[in-house]
Amino acid sequence: MAELLVTGGTVVTLDARRRIIRDGAVAVRDGRIVEVGKAAAIEPRYPGVERLSAAGHIVLPGFIDVHHHATQGLAKGIADDCTFWQWCYERIFPYDAALTEEDVYWSALFVGLELLRSGITCFADPGGPHPEAVARAVAEVGLRSVISLHTWDRSPAGRPLPESVRSAGVDGAVAATRRLMDAWDGKADGRIRVSCAVRTLTNASPELIRAMLALARERDTIVQVHTAVNDDHNRWVKEETGLTPINYLASLGVLTDRWLFAHCARISDEEVALVARHGAKVAHCAGSSFHSAYGSVAHGKIPQLIEAGVTVALGCDAVASNNRIDMFQEMYLVAGGQKDTHRIGTVFPAEQALEMATLRGAEAILSADELGSLELGKRADLVLVDARSPSMVPLHEFSLVPNLVYCASKRDVTSVVVDGRIVMQDRAFPHLDEARIRDEAQAHGAQLMARLKLPVASRWSWE
Repeated sequence: MAELLVTGGTVVTLDARRRIIRDGAVAVRDGRIVEVGKAAAIEPRYPGVERLSAAGHIVLPGFIDVHHHATQGLAKGIADDCTFWQWCYERIFPYDAALTEEDVYWSALFVGLELLRSGITCFADPGGPHPEAVARAVAEVGLRSVISLHTWDRSPAGRPLPESVRSAGVDGAVAATRRLMDAWDGKADGRIRVSCAVRTLTNASPELIRAMLALARERDTIVQVHTAVNDDHNRWVKEETGLTPINYLASLGVLTDRWLFAHCARISDEEVALVARHGAKVAHCAGSSFHSAYGSVAHGKIPQLIEAGVTVALGCDAVASNNRIDMFQEMYLVAGGQKDTHRIGTVFPAEQALEMATLRGAEAILSADELGSLELGKRADLVLVDARSPSMVPLHEFSLVPNLVYCASKRDVTSVVVDGRIVMQDRAFPHLDEARIRDEAQAHGAQLMARLKLPVASRWSWE
């Protein structure tokens, strides 16, 4: 018998035929999809099982956020309206250094709630301090995640890192990543995977880069890294290596399909070809770019990467560099942003944006056979979107996908299923104390600010 039957909605399968099924149903057993089709045909075969009514809803595959720092959930507002130098060295690196394990745990719990509210069922975390605390939170919230330990083993002259966030050399970075993998990879019924990660090329030796790639191959996983983030980042890499980021990795002979490049905001046509030739994946974070002036929408060559065959997926990044966790926003920004940049209304259709949030996300984390669509045998990660909400009405067959991309927001998500388990229903979390998580996040954020004494203050007067 199936464990769960989601029934009565309009099912957007994202399968090879891109079927949309009216009055559809999805049957789930042991966390996997066992049937997708018309409710009238499927329902009689599953009497007495748990049911989730999707009447008046659109049923989607869970969104996959391929770049999200769960450790930065308490950093909201501390790095707004500043330069890239200030963001890194005056705000976020000191923040990272000050985090305790409990800070990270409550941060990741709070981020987890917001991810689910946005219909995000899986996220790739490029790393931060205390990744074990992120894993604990992911397991508790019921999410799926690819977590990592950020590694960085050097500080360029004039840009010193806090010692507490640096890896203890290449061997120390590899050993710590192995420990994280041994402790958490495959845990929470397989919902938690562990990848390798390099925080940024400006703070990584060639030896560290090679070691992380070797470990990723050994463990059959990816390496997450911030790459070509903006003009400043490119200039810093060039100061250290004489080359821009993608060309630098090519010079080391390490370009491969194991890389997940975050941002790729400032790359050349030559680098587009290199990324495509070697099968690297790209996490496009449009909201982060708009917030932090990266230029990835205006100059990031997203259509060119896709045309070249590169897997480009979407990332919300973090509340320290986007401040919103909303995959609907990211879909809107990638589709609308490319239209504005190229001044061509047909350049980026809504369907392509939805594919980036689902199928392409699964490809980016090497999980295309498990996630990204509602098909027989895949993990049962589903999202219910209220088709009757004011933002979605009027709704027609031809406008269903465009309405999801151009009109909907996280407020329209009502229920979420991860691995066949209902983790959010009617906008509530049946297994979590939402009020306590919110209050703890506020308290830990206030305590952090008191310890850090960052150069931040309200520009308007308070009485």
